[in-house]
Amino acid sequence: MLSNQLLNKHKVNFLLIQDSIVSISHLGEDTLHLIQYFDNTEDWEENVSNLDGLCESTQGIFSIKEVEKSVVGKNKFTDFTEAIRDWK
Repeated sequence: MLSNQLLNKHKVNFLLIQDSIVSISHLGEDTLHLIQYFDNTEDWEENVSNLDGLCESTQGIFSIKEVEKSVVGKNKFTDFTEAIRDWK
């Protein structure tokens, strides 16, 4: 689920992500968007590369893989929080 507020905050161009969407429901006077990227939720692993591609190619959306890379070797809390600051 994405809100217009969240899309605007991260400067996500909603039109660019619509091609990847299987279905979408608009709620709350079209201010909330319930998005489905694949038919069956149990098939998410088969769609990982598609979702990662979407994350890599869309401003404002990130993959957990990038976050994981940024925290490698960060054993102190302060180092860890500094590394993930941009993804909060």
